[in-house]
Amino acid sequence: MSNEHQIRWVPLKRYCELTGESPHTIHCRRSAGVWVDGKQSKKVQGGGIWVNLKEVEKWIETSSCL
Repeated sequence: MSNEHQIRWVPLKRYCELTGESPHTIHCRRSAGVWVDGKQSKKVQGGGIWVNLKEVEKWIETSSCL
């Protein structure tokens, strides 16, 4: 599959299914400013949260262990 056809944004529910993380974890990251709205995740019209898989991967790769 070419990069231009890869899925970038997925609904929060699907992201949680793929990663095993809970919606609560994602909401905490958003509330704490760890994930930036519009970058790693985004609240869309209608109230749903979507997650940007490409940006989350970048975040993981550049995150330091505390």
